[in-house]
Amino acid sequence: MNILIVKPSSLGDILHAFPAVSLLAEHYPGANIDWLVNRQLAPLIEFHPAVSEAIIFPREELGSPIKFPKTFMSLVHRLREKKYDLIVDFQGLMRSAVFAKLAKSSNVVGFAKPRERISAGLYNRRIDIPTDAVHAVERNLHLVCSLLDIGFVGREPGLKTLQKAHDTVVEKLAKEGIAKNDTIVGIAPVARWKSKTWPPEFFADVVSEVHRKITDVRFVVIGSEADSEAAEKIVSAVNTCHVVSMAGETVIPELVEMVKLFSCLLSNDSGPVHVAWAAKVPVFALFGPTSPSKTGPYGKINRVFQDGECSECLQRECPDKSYRCHKSINAKEVAEALATCITKEKESGRGEE
Repeated sequence: MNILIVKPSSLGDILHAFPAVSLLAEHYPGANIDWLVNRQLAPLIEFHPAVSEAIIFPREELGSPIKFPKTFMSLVHRLREKKYDLIVDFQGLMRSAVFAKLAKSSNVVGFAKPRERISAGLYNRRIDIPTDAVHAVERNLHLVCSLLDIGFVGREPGLKTLQKAHDTVVEKLAKEGIAKNDTIVGIAPVARWKSKTWPPEFFADVVSEVHRKITDVRFVVIGSEADSEAAEKIVSAVNTCHVVSMAGETVIPELVEMVKLFSCLLSNDSGPVHVAWAAKVPVFALFGPTSPSKTGPYGKINRVFQDGECSECLQRECPDKSYRCHKSINAKEVAEALATCITKEKESGRGEE
């Protein structure tokens, strides 16, 4: 059986689909499962043990009037090669539904109420999701459970270990004086929206306070090359403990393997939150304009900090420029929660494995 998963982006959205894809693989043992995904996120698909191949969705080329015709025909040809028995569109956008339909399967499945409603008209089967299934992980699982005609069941993301990336990460950390079995706290200080990005000074205050409570903790700031400035501000502001920046120093497989080594992660609402969730690393997440119930860290081992009144405005920048949702979160309270998590981990002996 040939199955195609359509979920081109983003990092968190892709990981949110991992449990549902695992459930499909369990129900169809031996099936060939491919995944249509944006080029820059294709390495993430390698972490799913049941996926055979990542098919590149060339978004940039499709957006070019010059490159579009050749790129479009090439992708359509590629999608029709295997004659997919089942196609599941977890993205729910018009462009994802179009390419799912163009693959010419008689069994194209998607949400009855997708993100872009017009998409539903291109599915052969449209699945209603219970109104109480709010989080993306649960919505994806409900879609597959309904497709398979079974009661709702949960599944773990089940990330594989990519040994080469793991070894590279261990080597990079060693050069910074950090061993894989050290107690490491990850810091992800930057998000795509300004309204989701707490200031570097906040993270520096949390780091200093955690170190005051537990002196042998190592801190690693992660992110892209564009996040390097914020990362360096945190490193520069904290000179009393071991904190290093790895922003811009890791590709996606290395980022995932690095997060697996963390005792916990402090982050804005950004991709690393979902990497940590998938790796079963406790997340301490800062939420302002977005809804943690829909896209926050999934599971009971995580904690979200959010202002009770000024939140979920869905604005990329603060409408009144006050950034009250940032200022209402107390760095000492966050540090206390992190320190408690670290202490429990030390008592459990995880860091000694």
